[in-house]
Amino acid sequence: MVKEWLEKKDCGQWLMVIDNADDSQVFFDQPVAISSSRNKGNLAQHIPECAHGLIIITTRNKETGSRLLKGKRPIEVRKMDAGESDQLFRTKLKKEDLNSNVLLVLSSRLEYLPLAIVQATTFI
Repeated sequence: MVKEWLEKKDCGQWLMVIDNADDSQVFFDQPVAISSSRNKGNLAQHIPECAHGLIIITTRNKETGSRLLKGKRPIEVRKMDAGESDQLFRTKLKKEDLNSNVLLVLSSRLEYLPLAIVQATTFI
């Protein structure tokens, strides 16, 4: 029902974020042993497709991402280096007097991923 509603032009423009789409079995045909009779099919078939809506998909699984994109070109977000992550922390926290060693350890724990660093700064 949600897919049908979002695909209607009169619902207006919308943005959907599918975050952590890492497990192919969640989105695509599941093995018979996992599927139940009332849970046949897959989640991917319920993702809307229309010109007035946008979908952002985040995943660490390139195979799942490629299948969800249906031939569209992905935007790969690479890990940052230590200097870039340090600069991002300082920019987001708006502080220059931060301990670089602490930021380096935190960046390492966050795997130098920009989104993880930005999210961490909201909690600091």
